[in-house]
Amino acid sequence: MAVKYYLKLNGIDGDVTNRDYPRWVDVLSYAWDTTRTFGAEGGLGNSPLRVTTLMGKHSTPLMLRLATNRAIGEVRLAGVTGSTKFMEIKLTGGLLAACDTAASASADYPAEVYAFRYDRIEVNYWPVANGVQGALLAADWAAGEF
Repeated sequence: MAVKYYLKLNGIDGDVTNRDYPRWVDVLSYAWDTTRTFGAEGGLGNSPLRVTTLMGKHSTPLMLRLATNRAIGEVRLAGVTGSTKFMEIKLTGGLLAACDTAASASADYPAEVYAFRYDRIEVNYWPVANGVQGALLAADWAAGEF
């Protein structure tokens, strides 16, 4: 079954018309990593959540947030298989750190990669079997907490 990803940005509408995710942003891909550092500094290094979208209704408001360093607040990324949500990453204290736009003559719209920094992250996963959502598995922490 196909997997879809949607992005919800506090105060910014997207183009999605899906009844379960109205006005969210359609996501092509995302990447996020965290690395345990060793040595004198130690701690957990959190990189930004990077989300790739096509240019849309959300684009210019996000560019303005980046230019003015205005916080987004809450950022939510949901993964859905069929009509069942299987994962969600929630950022609080979200701030847009970067926006890269690229286009080619063979693409319908320019692609945009946004990098979101955050104060706190929550990662939720629900196993899905035969279209049925299982019990929640969750982890959350503050950036720089460990």
